[in-house]
Amino acid sequence: PWKEFRALLEHSLKKGDDKPAPPADYIVSSSEYTGTLSQDGAEFTLEIKVNILKEKGWKRIPVLPAAVALKSSKIPEKVHLNVNGGNYELLTDKTGEVAASLTFAVAVKKSGGMNSLMFQRPVAGSSVLKLSVEGGEADVKVAGAQALNVTDKDGKTTVAAALPTGLAAQ
Repeated sequence: PWKEFRALLEHSLKKGDDKPAPPADYIVSSSEYTGTLSQDGAEFTLEIKVNILKEKGWKRIPVLPAAVALKSSKIPEKVHLNVNGGNYELLTDKTGEVAASLTFAVAVKKSGGMNSLMFQRPVAGSSVLKLSVEGGEADVKVAGAQALNVTDKDGKTTVAAALPTGLAAQ
């Protein structure tokens, strides 16, 4: 009968329009930590770009550990900053690319004439670290760096490092 055929036809046409769910809610397309290390402490700015794939509903995107002191943030409209489960996170119901800038301070430990710092990077993907250290000719090590470039100029040591997924910045 025509009614049953029409119902089957409409049902088959609907199924063809359904998109498969994305394999992840979001992808971190880039994250760059730029900072300074001095005798008084360390301050960084995280520039992060996230491609949000999930179309419907709210998304939680962890960006920094809550153990750091957030000083300021620049986030787009309809994106909110929240603390949840030990992380600062971006909350949004948007889709597409989102860029945010977060400035934060990290405690510096002094021991045996060395200054060190460490914080977990909750975002996935590789990251770039750019660090300026007061005082020339400082011996700087970045744990787990896959590429490290150290230069001394005008009484400052500048470091650029590529960090792989899953490592703390140290």
